[in-house]
Amino acid sequence: MKNNKFKFALLPKRSLFVVLAIALLTSSASAQETKKVSKDIPVFTQFTYQGNDQIYKENPLQPDEFYTPILQGCYPDPSITRKGNDYYLVNSSFAMFPGVPLFHSNDLVNWKQIGHVLDRTTQLKVETSGISAGVYAPDIKYNKKDDTFYMITTQFSGGMGNIVVKTKDPAKGWSDPVKLQFSGIDPSLFLRITAKLTWCTTMRPPKVRHNTKGTG
Repeated sequence: MKNNKFKFALLPKRSLFVVLAIALLTSSASAQETKKVSKDIPVFTQFTYQGNDQIYKENPLQPDEFYTPILQGCYPDPSITRKGNDYYLVNSSFAMFPGVPLFHSNDLVNWKQIGHVLDRTTQLKVETSGISAGVYAPDIKYNKKDDTFYMITTQFSGGMGNIVVKTKDPAKGWSDPVKLQFSGIDPSLFLRITAKLTWCTTMRPPKVRHNTKGTG
């Protein structure tokens, strides 16, 4: 069997030290770069859904028809209110910022997004929250007694809890939130004949004691 001989070049101690130092610096830079890439996840921050699905091309609308759902895309938990001939619709936005997409329509079929209800950091604190800790099930109401729009929701982040905001014109910005002092989720506004607001919510029922003793 033929012996394979390998020749190694011997380096002076100083040269060996320089080589090791360069290797360590390269390794450190590579680790920092990897850490930087990991910190930047998710790799995209925005995407646009245009609704150009094949099903719409294959099923064109007739003059008296419309598609359902009326909003194509990720628009869960819709809530609608009305002022005269103007309809306004809001949706859950979870941990996305800005939050609570806001739509306008005059016929309940054709909708146009006109902004967001929660579009300032003083209103929405989701910068460190997970996808399950944002805004759920908003409820929008118009109160003709004080000519004001109200939106109530639960914000699972930033120590906000249940909040309510208001505006005279939905397209021109909303107030900073007022924190409501009750627990529970998915609150809804109930407008009475006065300008006073009442709300209901889903929460854990109080403990109820049951008499388990027999009677005879």
